[in-house]
Amino acid sequence: TDTIDFHAAIWQLKNDSIVLLDTLINAKNKHIPNFFYDETTHTLYYSVCDNNTHCSIYSAKFNNGNFTDIMRLPETINAPNSNNTQPCLATINNTQYLFFTSNRKGGKGGYDIWYSVKDSNDYSMAINIGNTINSIGNEVTPFYSENDSALFFSSDWYENYGGYDIFFSKGDLSSWDIPKNIGKPVNSSYDDVFYRINKKNTIAYLSSNRLLDKKTPQCCNNLYQIILKNEN
Repeated sequence: TDTIDFHAAIWQLKNDSIVLLDTLINAKNKHIPNFFYDETTHTLYYSVCDNNTHCSIYSAKFNNGNFTDIMRLPETINAPNSNNTQPCLATINNTQYLFFTSNRKGGKGGYDIWYSVKDSNDYSMAINIGNTINSIGNEVTPFYSENDSALFFSSDWYENYGGYDIFFSKGDLSSWDIPKNIGKPVNSSYDDVFYRINKKNTIAYLSSNRLLDKKTPQCCNNLYQIILKNEN
């Protein structure tokens, strides 16, 4: 029987075709399962995982159509003997913060959301985002919407419809509201993760392994988009 050596990679839509993003970013024999691109600094943040799913966060600059300055982020982000993944950069009160997920020591549960202050190419020691957000379960795939001053994330602990549901909390790093379930039809009885909103605040995206239809067996994650209501 033929076997396929499958590795997660980042792909892009280019000239109406799906093509591999870059062979430098998509390193051979590594899994590249998630990423965040910061348009202001033209910096790609992404996870690199080995076959044992041990993950670290990297960054790369995008200049003149090429990726350069590829680097593994310091141990203030990539704590030893832990998985560090799902990066997301946000600006809050004129300060840049790198949010990410980690199961390092000092957390509240399994995977927690952590953050680090970014100053040029320096990253402060990561700080746990706190008990209002993190639970004894798993909190993953953080995304901070600067337009809404809200943190979106997925959790398997808070009251939900099954698996991972998407939640949000208004606030900033000094104070967070109690997380609220974003509700149906965005959430389902399956895993709903990686909620993202575009810069224009018109479209949201998520990844889910929900059933496509009653005839299609449940398999893996697919991408979905949501047209957001314009309240103006």
